[in-house]
Amino acid sequence: MNTLFDEESNMAELRQPGSLSKRVVAALSVGATLLLAPLTFYGGVAYGSHSTTPQSAAMDLVVEKDVIESEPKMQNCAATADDCMANKCCMTSGFKCWRISDTKAKCSKLCPGGNCWVEKPGYAFKPASMTRDNSIFCYAVHAVKPGKNITGEKALAILSAQLRNNVGLFACNDWEVFSDQPAQLSPTINTRVVPANAEYGTFARKDKPDHYINTPLFYEAWKLLLADGRWAAMSWVVKVDAPTVFMPDRLRAILATKKDGNTGVYFQNCESVLEGFFGNLEVVSAEGFKRFLQQINTSYDTGCWRQETEVCKKLWAYGTWGEDLFMQRTMDDAEVSKISDFSLTKSGTCPGDRPKDKKKDTKFVCGELVSPTVILFVVRTSLLKWYKPEK
Repeated sequence: MNTLFDEESNMAELRQPGSLSKRVVAALSVGATLLLAPLTFYGGVAYGSHSTTPQSAAMDLVVEKDVIESEPKMQNCAATADDCMANKCCMTSGFKCWRISDTKAKCSKLCPGGNCWVEKPGYAFKPASMTRDNSIFCYAVHAVKPGKNITGEKALAILSAQLRNNVGLFACNDWEVFSDQPAQLSPTINTRVVPANAEYGTFARKDKPDHYINTPLFYEAWKLLLADGRWAAMSWVVKVDAPTVFMPDRLRAILATKKDGNTGVYFQNCESVLEGFFGNLEVVSAEGFKRFLQQINTSYDTGCWRQETEVCKKLWAYGTWGEDLFMQRTMDDAEVSKISDFSLTKSGTCPGDRPKDKKKDTKFVCGELVSPTVILFVVRTSLLKWYKPEK
């Protein structure tokens, strides 16, 4: 049977060898437009060859002009029901630590009432610099067999259509598509098959037991990216899911104003959850991605992603980690700066993006472009819907 698309992330909602020749897209100017019309395919030309406003924080801190405000690890922050005065940060993505008296502070999205201001840990502020440009390397990992009695035919059809029309990840400055088994993107272009990993297929998603945990598959792809190094020629690295309606030109325009740090940055894209780095679109600076790749072997071999010990289960109660949670935890350990930007994506798999009456509907689909700054909306469950998402 065919599978519907969704994030591989084990989302914690708040409940208290080589590829054939491909094409490279030349860097597009920020002012250029790829869209002919919203919610439809957009055209591009390929060149070359593939190679409530918070008050000031209550701290005596002089903040430099060129800084980024990195958010602490989730594990170091306070739960929603706890006093956050000591931590000065909150576990829930998008929540702030509001000081409401001389001795108490509360986690909330907005000021909980009265006179309050935002508390922030001093170590959150780091020196920043602009990236050399807004170039992006994009990759996808296609699962021919994403689960038990499930095929990836729909995803492959969408990827093939994107390639044929030079859109989606194929409109990035450079790209690569990996897979667990041989698959054709076109009559002349194949996916890049990763080495077999014995653990792929041995772990199942807690929410969907017929779906495999994709971390072992991605681990093999990441090792190839580390050895290849082609991504390092770009300023940003983006992982894209096949059904994601992704517009690289819009992302380039946004990234042109973003700052990087000495240890790199990544963007948290889902609000109101524990760990908001969702896999529909993962945006990391090249420096951050380098630090992540340098850490993957340690995280894979000794980390908690398998959830096999009681200690690990106490740290995360939602099952084995998918690739997005694995990547976020590894980047946090590598001191890559976490920056929240919930305007980047709109996805029905993210509770913060659902309407109030659809908060518990995990199959909800964001079907319209709600803002000109939104890069994508997901999830499209068929090729027809990818071309013309429902309004």
